[in-house]
Amino acid sequence: LTESEEFRQAICKNEGTEAVIKSMNSRIEDARSCSHAALVLSNLSFGNLEAKEHVGHLGGIAAIAKAMTLHSDVQAMQARGSLALRNLCYNSEKNQAHQSCVALANMSSINPDNRGRIVKAQGVRVMLKLLNKYPESGTALEDGISILRNIAAGNEVAQADIGRSGGIEIIVHAMQRFKADYGIVGKSTAALRYLCFLEENRSRVAACGGIEAIVSALKSSKSSAVAVENSLLVLPQVTFALS
Repeated sequence: LTESEEFRQAICKNEGTEAVIKSMNSRIEDARSCSHAALVLSNLSFGNLEAKEHVGHLGGIAAIAKAMTLHSDVQAMQARGSLALRNLCYNSEKNQAHQSCVALANMSSINPDNRGRIVKAQGVRVMLKLLNKYPESGTALEDGISILRNIAAGNEVAQADIGRSGGIEIIVHAMQRFKADYGIVGKSTAALRYLCFLEENRSRVAACGGIEAIVSALKSSKSSAVAVENSLLVLPQVTFALS
């Protein structure tokens, strides 16, 4: 059906893009389903910048990258995933930013050496520049804050760099702007927890309304165990030694 422009428009108009991404995320362990979903997303967005960026905004790029990582030995997944990412990022600066965030998040999630390399390559400033450029994109914020959280873990140089470059203000603003987005809230509170190992960062959090944002998140995140846990963990940390 997606080989026809008429059908592509009809699918998108009837929230087919949302349905495909939701299905992909719910069946991420199924390589065959994911490879077909990637191909559908590639076709739906072919030659249509608005459709491409809609896929990126909904988290489609992250879903494709996750499936490719999970099914690295499945040729169909790699071929269709690569084709989809190429089509989605072609002539779309916003999606290129999404893909960069996804790649850095994957690189920094479990490898401390990669975290150090990102910091040395001034990755903090690059990431903050991207987040400042797309402050209303929940997908970009969630991916970017994930990266800041990852590289801040156990790295005082990164913690200081993020704090001094305005990263704390960006994180707190994201929490204030997306109060009901438990993904952003959970990742933001986790990032602040690592950043607040430094006293100077605790002062920054307090100065930009971060404590209030954390308390507000705790009140409104009762249905998200991760967001509640991270909020409870960061509160004593951010208030430690503050008068």
